[in-house]
Amino acid sequence: MNIGFVGERKNIISASIFQALLKCNECSVQFVVESDLPESKRVSLYNEYEYSKFLTLAKKAYAQTNTLLSSSKKSYPDNKKIASEHGVKYIVPENRSINDGLPTKMYNKPSVHYVIIGGCDQILDSKGLEIASEEVVNYHYSILPAYRGKFSLFWQWYNNADKIGFTFHEVNEKIDDGNIVFQKAIRTDGVGDINNLKKTVLKETCKSIPELISHLKNGRKARVNQNVNKSYYPSEKYHNLIEINKEKRIDEIRKVIAKRGHMKLPSGFRVDCIKNSIRNKQMGPDISSNGLIMPVYDGTLILEPSTSIPLPILRVAEGERLFGLEG
Repeated sequence: MNIGFVGERKNIISASIFQALLKCNECSVQFVVESDLPESKRVSLYNEYEYSKFLTLAKKAYAQTNTLLSSSKKSYPDNKKIASEHGVKYIVPENRSINDGLPTKMYNKPSVHYVIIGGCDQILDSKGLEIASEEVVNYHYSILPAYRGKFSLFWQWYNNADKIGFTFHEVNEKIDDGNIVFQKAIRTDGVGDINNLKKTVLKETCKSIPELISHLKNGRKARVNQNVNKSYYPSEKYHNLIEINKEKRIDEIRKVIAKRGHMKLPSGFRVDCIKNSIRNKQMGPDISSNGLIMPVYDGTLILEPSTSIPLPILRVAEGERLFGLEG
């Protein structure tokens, strides 16, 4: 059975599922379509902080001259390289759009029976769904119809969900809404933090790829034999939870940081911990030698930034822009 694969170029989910498909004897991967969003859309979706041009250049220069920083930089698997090593065609759509940026013949005369999506923030429209002669099938980090939407595994972990797992489902023009093809619940006893949970679920996902392909070939469906409540988590809900702003209380922020490990300022700038707090007195915003001074609803927080850039440089280069506060 010929299949295509859609995923981000440097994404652990995409790379893991792509490699599992390559190892499966029951299918042949004909192409990979890169699903990376344009930078501006990605920054907006993930609420990422955009450094000033000056500091961006300074960071690059520092990284090039500091071997310790360069050697510790996290590396990601590269699907373009993996595809090249296995003789699989790698396609980057024009304008980064799967819906209208692929060669015309891929829509008019699809060369594959199924397309598997593993790691994609694009919503396919009716034209994008034509790239497979049978179905486009998406991978989702939950037991659907529970936890539809973005950051689904995080919400299951954060809410201490009783049932955690994954689903492969047919794609339609709605979000995580198509018919379920294959899903599985996973034992997560003793998994612990969110990163270990991701590894556990992804490992089980890759082990299940031959079963998925078998179900597609034979037209079978496999659903978890348990009732799950429908729920939907838009990306805004996640960003609202992890954002430190003037409407949130100190104890509320402490709770999220203790669970999540970090939060973000309204600008998207990441902070790792609360160094100190002052109740019933609002100060800042400011960048001092002790940390980032951030006013909240019931006081002031001194925050530890998630960067190796010295605080004096942050203050000069970014200033109050770092906080993203209006007015």
